[in-house]
Amino acid sequence: MKIKIVIVVLLFGSSCMLFGKTKKSYIYSGGAQIHIGYGFVKSNYGLLQGVPLGIGGRMHFNLGKYFRIGSGGAVTSFTYKNSLSATSEYYEKNYLEIGYGGLTAEFMYRIGDFKVALGVLLGGGAIKNLHILTDNGDGTIDSVLTEYAAFIVMPTLIFEYFVTDSISLHIQVDYLMSNKILSDFQLGPRIYLGVFFNK
Repeated sequence: MKIKIVIVVLLFGSSCMLFGKTKKSYIYSGGAQIHIGYGFVKSNYGLLQGVPLGIGGRMHFNLGKYFRIGSGGAVTSFTYKNSLSATSEYYEKNYLEIGYGGLTAEFMYRIGDFKVALGVLLGGGAIKNLHILTDNGDGTIDSVLTEYAAFIVMPTLIFEYFVTDSISLHIQVDYLMSNKILSDFQLGPRIYLGVFFNK
C-alpha cells in the first residue's frame, strides 16, 4: 500500500512539473523584438522594394484566458535601388523608414507550453522617404526627402513557447498597412523573433 502511495505521489509530482506552466495565470507580459521581412511601396518613382529590418517591443494585459489588450511599436527601415546607373555609389542609397506605435487587441489560446494569439494593432506612425534623383558625378546629388504622419493598421499572428513560468520565446508574423505614403504603403509579411517576460 505504501509503495502505491509513493508511486501516486511521484506520478502526481511529475505531472505538476511537466504541466505546471499551464496552470499559472498571468496579469501582463511584454518584451523586445527584432524583425525582418519584405516591403514594397507604390510611389511616384515606381515600385520601391526592399527588406525591412528593425527593432521594437510590446506589452499586453490579460483579460481572462482568451483575450488581451496592450500596446506595441517599432522602428523599421529598408534601402532600395533607384533608376541611377548601377555603377553609381548612390544606386542603393535610397531609404524608407517608419516609426510607429499603437494599441493592440488579441484573441489567444494556450495548449500546454504553447500559445497562439491573433489580433491587430491600430495606431499612428511617421514615415520618412529619401529618394535620390540624380548623381551629379562630383560628389553631389539631387534628392527628394518626404515625411508623412500616417494611420497604421497591422494584423498580427503570434506563436509563443513558454521556457519557464515567467519567460516565453515567440515568433510574430504581421502585415503593416498605412493610409499614406505617396500612393500606397505596405510592409509585409514581416517575421519577428523576441522574448516575453510574464507576470
